[in-house]
Amino acid sequence: MSGHVGDLSLEQQKALNQLRNNVANILPQEELSDDYFLLRWLRARDFDLQKSEQMLRRNCRFRKEWKIEKLVKEDNIPELWRKYYPGGYIGNDKEGAPVFFVNFGRFDPKGMHNCFRPEELIKYSLSHTEEGMQRCREQSKLLGRRIEGVTVIQDLNELSLSNFHRPTIPHFIKVMQLFEDNYPEFLKRALIVNAPRIFYFMFAVIKPFLSQKTKDKMRILGSNYQQVLLEYVDRDTIPKALGGNLVDENGDPHCSAIVGHGGKIPESYYHSELVKSNERPLGDYSSVVIARADCLQLKYEIETPGTLIKWEFKTDHHNIAFGVIKLIENEDGTVEYYEVIPVTRRNCQLVAEEGDYVCEDPGTYILKFDNSFSWINSKNLQYIVEVLSPDENMMNRIGTNFRSKFTDILPSEELNDDYFLLRWLRGVVSDLFGIYDTSSTAYNRPIIFSDDYLMPLRHIQLYSNDIVCISNRMLARNFDLQKSEQMLKQHCRFRKEWKIDKLVAEDDLPEFWRNYYPGNYIGYDKDGAPLFYVNVGKFDVKGLYLSLKSEELTKYTLAVPEKGMQLCAEQSKKLGKRVEGVTIIENMADMQLTGFYRPGKTFKHTIAYFTKVLGILEDNYPEFMKHVFVVNAPRIFYIMFSIIKPFLSQKTKEKMRILGSNYAQVLMEYVDKDVIPKAVGGNLVDENGDPNCIAMIGHGGEVPISYYRSELLKESARPLEDFTSVVIARGDSLKLNYDIEDSGTLLKWEFKTEYRNIGFGVIKVIKSDDGSEENYEVIPVMRRNCQIVLEEGSYLCEDPGTYILHFDNSFSWIRSKNLHYIIEVVPADETMPEKLDTDSPLDKATVNGNSDQN
Repeated sequence: MSGHVGDLSLEQQKALNQLRNNVANILPQEELSDDYFLLRWLRARDFDLQKSEQMLRRNCRFRKEWKIEKLVKEDNIPELWRKYYPGGYIGNDKEGAPVFFVNFGRFDPKGMHNCFRPEELIKYSLSHTEEGMQRCREQSKLLGRRIEGVTVIQDLNELSLSNFHRPTIPHFIKVMQLFEDNYPEFLKRALIVNAPRIFYFMFAVIKPFLSQKTKDKMRILGSNYQQVLLEYVDRDTIPKALGGNLVDENGDPHCSAIVGHGGKIPESYYHSELVKSNERPLGDYSSVVIARADCLQLKYEIETPGTLIKWEFKTDHHNIAFGVIKLIENEDGTVEYYEVIPVTRRNCQLVAEEGDYVCEDPGTYILKFDNSFSWINSKNLQYIVEVLSPDENMMNRIGTNFRSKFTDILPSEELNDDYFLLRWLRGVVSDLFGIYDTSSTAYNRPIIFSDDYLMPLRHIQLYSNDIVCISNRMLARNFDLQKSEQMLKQHCRFRKEWKIDKLVAEDDLPEFWRNYYPGNYIGYDKDGAPLFYVNVGKFDVKGLYLSLKSEELTKYTLAVPEKGMQLCAEQSKKLGKRVEGVTIIENMADMQLTGFYRPGKTFKHTIAYFTKVLGILEDNYPEFMKHVFVVNAPRIFYIMFSIIKPFLSQKTKEKMRILGSNYAQVLMEYVDKDVIPKAVGGNLVDENGDPNCIAMIGHGGEVPISYYRSELLKESARPLEDFTSVVIARGDSLKLNYDIEDSGTLLKWEFKTEYRNIGFGVIKVIKSDDGSEENYEVIPVMRRNCQIVLEEGSYLCEDPGTYILHFDNSFSWIRSKNLHYIIEVVPADETMPEKLDTDSPLDKATVNGNSDQN
């Protein structure tokens, strides 16, 4: 059953009746009696009654707190927005649904960001959705049948890097989240035309915030887009710029008089030009320094409905995020932190930010000044808040015995190494706890933090005027000893399962990798730490990806930190002091868009590879990086970094510096000039006089196609009938479970797909001491180009237990995959070197467990 009116199963009808009964206390009678309205929420959550009710209740709260009903009136939308937002409704599609047309190439995100407050940007963006809902209701009355969705045409002609304005990204993400949570099935279909290459980078940032249902309704059209548009919309409703007949009253084929002309907003409209600086004396402000990656939260207990909280604030040089949070107690006793004004960045370094909020309900409200996004700059904040004084809240946790937890898994050398153990505790505890507000704390009163389980730690003394609150992420960890213990135990497992110790010997790295990976250790910094130099612009991502298996690519990359740790140990002995980290210089010269995106959608696969490696580095090499200096960064680097940044810990981001044109001077503060490559301002050249030192680090460059696995490997000699064949649906997976009884058993596989790649990996089910089970990837589940070349491999099961061969198509929301595979389980007594024939053909496997197609 479709779940629409007139096509309900008995269970769906029961869920509809129950939902109507459950929300009778929050909905007006018109919506309560509207089956179409209620079914939208049920379908959005696949008729899960509890989730549907929760979604609907949150929508009611959203409409109340954001005062959404006021948006429906057109007079609430300022003329500036209507002129410079290049989108609007231009008619109806062939089924009577409203058609919304937007020319994103003419959208000036920077100008909008400088003209409106973040909450205004979000509300005005949502006003188009509200208008669409109103048009659907009007069309329903006019046509005598229910119209529930809107057709959207997005013209990306003229889209360029200038449309990618980093400060507006949080705004778009917030709009996406609010749209997904509060307007189920509003989008009937989205047709995207004239998409340039840069669109795929932007879409990669936004895509994770879209639901599967929304992504299923989006179509990126090719050069035949006019023909596709005409399948859904009459020619007279399609703008002439897209092959239709529609023009505005001025004959403009882009219909600017209907949807707004867009374009660059004159700076005369910017806040900084329209609003004068606040004339109140500086002495009226409370002043505080908010450290990088930190925040300030001011709590107010409001007892009387209608109480007004007013604020003014400004910073000296850089922007800061601000918002208002309301603590809401749910019926089940849980507390929800609800942003009644979204926490988004404010350009208060340009003009003082002023605002207020009417507290319609009693309760706790938090004014949050957030600097957690900044891993370089602290912020000097001056603020005035008028109403109640905030409550003081201090948190201080002291660590306890850590060493005794690992007597059974660590060798004595590491167990007795205070520096080694400290890395893991610091790897979890990357921030200090502080106080929410300093107004009632004596100036320069010391606040003491300590961790007394290891000798090298000293008391850390900070002062109340220097610190504020900790981020929510670290509050959740709360100096959790258990997390530190878990992190180190998982690392021990990682080294065992990945056989990491074999990587330390340089001979394990093939000559091919050493030639085409343009990075290596070239010396030491002024403190004696190893110096790693990599010429990222010479890194052929596609070539390496298509020449090596995913697990090979990952292991060879991990050889870098392994060698670095070995060099640190050698330097520690040589210098008589502990050397723990590596200094890295990343040269981005020659970095281009083509280095990360090639035909065949390699970009998506390499992003998956990079994020996988970053995750392994973060989990297993805490404090490996001492400094990271990025030089010669082009504009495209910032787009790439915005994708990778969420996978980096705060501590890692704090160690990274993107240097400007004076980078040579900065590098020489940390590294002697004779150790810095001549290409980046030093004196070092290789034996051939090359300023990039390619004889020392590998020349890199484009990998010849002759190295590609598709050129080197032949198809299986086995006929197709020897393979087991299965179709794995889009968004689905196939898991083959094997119960291994004997240590030394070998799992071998061959598989291929007909047209597209598929994810594959091996998972080991590990039973913990407490009886719980963990699925651990002994071979990471990553995409394999098995449509190009047959994928072959094996894994030696050193421990008895359950192993899962996972064929993963969950990343694909368009295509199913035709998979052909052969699995063989080789008993332990046949895996001895003299008996094992690695070139022997594989027989069809008999699964010693079960095969789950999920």
